[in-house]
Amino acid sequence: MIGINDVVSFLIEILSLALLCSWAYSLPSEGWQKILLALVAFAVFALIWALFFSPKAKYQISGNLYWILKFLLLLFPFTQFISKKPIYLIISAIAIFINLLLQSK
Repeated sequence: MIGINDVVSFLIEILSLALLCSWAYSLPSEGWQKILLALVAFAVFALIWALFFSPKAKYQISGNLYWILKFLLLLFPFTQFISKKPIYLIISAIAIFINLLLQSK
């Protein structure tokens, strides 16, 4: 059965991926570079997720290392808000922390 924390976890994952891709898209000035960098960011995030954090991951990580790396991977896209809207970074860090804490129980 899918619980509310599973839905929140999925939404955090999708939001992190979307923020990473939009941030990567905003960096270059040329149109083709924008698309290419956004696709590369998407592919790298998806590859890391598939290899280490998906339920059927090839390389299972456990314990504190899993928890810390997943927290950092999900929080990284929110770091773009450090200078303009730091409250977004703080709120997302708290939300990710609580979500991971609830998942570990």
